Amino acid sequence: MTAATIAEADLLAVYRALGGDPSSARRIGRETLVRCVALSHADEHPSLRLDADKRVWRCDPCSRGGGVLNLIMLAGAAHDRAEAAGWLVEHGLLADGQPTNGRAPTGRLRDERVAAAYDYTDEFGELLYQVQRLEGADEHGARTKRFRQRRPDGSGGWAWSLGDVRRVPYRLPELRAACAASKVVYVVEGERCAEALREIGLAATTSSGGAAWRWPDDYAGHFLGAKGVTVAADSDAPGRCAAEQRAGVLARAGIATKIIDLAHKRDDGYDIADAIAEGMTRATLVAIVSATPTYEPEADGEREEMPSMDATAPALAPVEWDDPRPWPTLDDAALYGLVGDVTRVIGGESEGDPAAILTTFLACFGAAVGLGPHVRIGAIRHPARIFVAHMGATGSGRKGQAFGDGSLLIEEAEPEWWAATFTSGLASGEGLIAKLAPRDDAAPEPHGHAAMVYEPEFARLLAAASRDGSTLSAVVRDAWDRSRLEVRTRKEPLVADQAHVSIIAQITPEELRARLTTIDVANGFVNRFLLIACRRSKLLPRGGNLRSGAVQTLIARTRQAIAAARRIGEATLTPDADASWAVWYHRNAGIERGGLLGAVLGRPEAQVLRLALIYALADGVYQIGVAHLLAARAVWEYAAAGAAHLLGAMVGNPKADRLLAELRAIYPAGLDGRQIDDLLHGRGAEQARAELVRGNLAEEETVETGGRPRRIIRAKPRTPTADNADNADKATGGDLYPHNPYCPQENAQLEPADVGASASAEGDPIADGSAAWSAL
Repeated sequence: MTAATIAEADLLAVYRALGGDPSSARRIGRETLVRCVALSHADEHPSLRLDADKRVWRCDPCSRGGGVLNLIMLAGAAHDRAEAAGWLVEHGLLADGQPTNGRAPTGRLRDERVAAAYDYTDEFGELLYQVQRLEGADEHGARTKRFRQRRPDGSGGWAWSLGDVRRVPYRLPELRAACAASKVVYVVEGERCAEALREIGLAATTSSGGAAWRWPDDYAGHFLGAKGVTVAADSDAPGRCAAEQRAGVLARAGIATKIIDLAHKRDDGYDIADAIAEGMTRATLVAIVSATPTYEPEADGEREEMPSMDATAPALAPVEWDDPRPWPTLDDAALYGLVGDVTRVIGGESEGDPAAILTTFLACFGAAVGLGPHVRIGAIRHPARIFVAHMGATGSGRKGQAFGDGSLLIEEAEPEWWAATFTSGLASGEGLIAKLAPRDDAAPEPHGHAAMVYEPEFARLLAAASRDGSTLSAVVRDAWDRSRLEVRTRKEPLVADQAHVSIIAQITPEELRARLTTIDVANGFVNRFLLIACRRSKLLPRGGNLRSGAVQTLIARTRQAIAAARRIGEATLTPDADASWAVWYHRNAGIERGGLLGAVLGRPEAQVLRLALIYALADGVYQIGVAHLLAARAVWEYAAAGAAHLLGAMVGNPKADRLLAELRAIYPAGLDGRQIDDLLHGRGAEQARAELVRGNLAEEETVETGGRPRRIIRAKPRTPTADNADNADKATGGDLYPHNPYCPQENAQLEPADVGASASAEGDPIADGSAAWSAL
């Protein structure tokens, strides 16, 4: 292979093959600015300059530059120029001095053969691409190895490059099965290592491209549900940097992650397959992993650069950005009265999310008081009935524990009622009605025919509801809307009068996104549920004390509150609360919100009113006051913000999303009004600009030019301050939502919320909490 041949290689194609991020590309003159591929450079904003015409590149933060072969070595895909030239051939970018044009690359070494072929498939076993391991000898007789990748070309042959094929972990179907079974998964470098671990009975995977390929953040989604992930580093600089990067992706997704380096004093590429070949057993490896502490990435603002492959390269601190839709914060207003005391006491003794515990108690309490208590808006009768769907990762979401701990007080306070009404596993509308329909020999129920439905597999319920001919969706919607349920598709129709149904469901965000079909959203099925984001709040290896005197006191208070609430008929709003409700109603009812998020959050008024009623009933009063309304609004705003965080990662306005992405790509430079108009084609530009500034995601500056001032907007990096940290602790009750859910925290001791507000007809007496929802 001649130097002239190498010089003809397509620099941008090489960049993509090295795992570069084409989406970061920006054209500046004749150069293309992209994120750097160096493992030691966490390039949060593009700094690698590619000149495709001259086929040269430069990265100022790395103090490196050169041609195609230098770029391959920068990414850690080769150690010297000869190996980099071989990399070009094996990736189909050159073949024996000529472009491959879809043919298999030649340029074989002496006695080279395909030693192994590794198939990468999708979730259903469909082949996406294949990695071949080739072994041979160089001109001196030394044994060599190299890899090449190919994909089906759709005509029965192969294309010798990955192109835009979807990148997936090795043995993806087995990985998903291991995560579903809550097993520990091992991430290694190379298919040979993954196969070696499989042979000793451990779940293992890898990714193609070797240490050079950086995992994108969404790659962690493949590992959700795993009991934990252990990343085994190859014993060399690229291997250790790659392990650090991949562990960071997993840890930031809330997955318990460890890194092991079996030969930390070596730097020759020694790997886990070598260790197994030398006699390391499964028991020995498991013992090493057990003794290894959980990986904890540096906190925001304290992250250090990974060790540079070039010790003379200056470090450049990465820019940290605020999430346009961060994890929601439960306002103290929600911790009111009996509900707040339950959340503090039970939440302090549980790994369950406090918001999930709180909403579980609200739903169970509303079910227990029965059909009698209600509030009217016009002719519409709203009982103490809510549906809740807890959204969280499998395992680390602690959804099941939140339900068990949050429902404990109701089960203990009303054991007979609980035994008679608790049910699970909805499969059809007929089945639910049959559960509620009175028996001929049964005495009339004074509080209606109740069902406390627990559905831990909400995805299954959504699937059943979407089947042709299923009555489940219609019956569940009726169960939220009214007290008469019926199915008239039979010769003898099933009817349940005085029905009072509450539902608590559980689902992962991925399952919810996958199941939200057009039918589900359009018929208003999902928006009858409060979508509550939840995650583990703390680590309690031996569990909490749910038999303490404080818990027993809460059981007695709950029993008394239920008895008092059952004697209440129609509830009303106090004058102050009524004035506040009118202002808030006008603000929210007039806003049309499109898209998926707007569809699933389409009932704010009814949800808030029902929540406020339950808060009042838990107080044992028949009037909804300002404090009850404030608490209800806090729960609703948490639900709205959580759904926004888990269902959509951007601002929500396509124009604002486009502008934000551009501002972050060119940071620290900014854009003026004319440039924004060009980017967004004029319409909606001013609204997009205003949304980013209002959301504290961008900042404006007026620059004097000697003529008309120039207004510049630029992205605003994250600037954590002591005040912000204090406010975050206050809003979340200290450790209720720790930054790292895998770090043990001391239990928070929260004082009961002191909520006292006055009202006037001139405006909303409650601090305006609608901004978060309006911004969605």
